[in-house]
Amino acid sequence: MIALMEVAAADGVLSEAERQWIIGLACAIGSPQSVIDELQTYQHKGMDSVLKTFHAESGHSNGIHRQLSLIYDGFRAAGADGELHPKELAAIHELAKALGIDEAQVKQLYELYIENQQNRLKRLKIIFPNGGNNAIAEVEKLY
Repeated sequence: MIALMEVAAADGVLSEAERQWIIGLACAIGSPQSVIDELQTYQHKGMDSVLKTFHAESGHSNGIHRQLSLIYDGFRAAGADGELHPKELAAIHELAKALGIDEAQVKQLYELYIENQQNRLKRLKIIFPNGGNNAIAEVEKLY
């Protein structure tokens, strides 16, 4: 989760949307409360510490077993605020290189991320033709 925080903060700003997305992921995968608490107040330190931990020879479990997932989640975390900044993209590519991930695989993951974002917007337009905020307001009136 710290790697995702650093990727999302690579543009100099760890937005609240990015932080909350990462915390949500941590909750969804069953991270302990101590990790959630740390993420609530985490202040980014830069990619250097991440690159020292996550590299092909590190033996770190995420470096061995979750390499591609970490990169894909990097796109999702960094894009949680609605923008993938060039510095965030550069950080993702740096991390991928350190993990020994082929550039073609990074490109595939990026394309998958974009496709999923487009499908999400399409789904929301179909499900909420009058806008999501209107739907929420109408439900709140009832309850």
